[in-house]
Amino acid sequence: MDLLPMFKRTDSCTSTYTASEGELIQLQIFHHQVSEHIQRFHWLPMANISRDDSIP
Repeated sequence: MDLLPMFKRTDSCTSTYTASEGELIQLQIFHHQVSEHIQRFHWLPMANISRDDSIP
């Protein structure tokens, strides 16, 4: 019985979260800024991946 409200919550969250065009544009701008930031400071995830590969 206690699980039912949980399921209703998740259903309402998924149904109400329909991103508007404004939110999508904000997400794109944020993603663009983050990618520029990564390129500027060379925080490349490849370094971590190569490290993991070197470890047997």
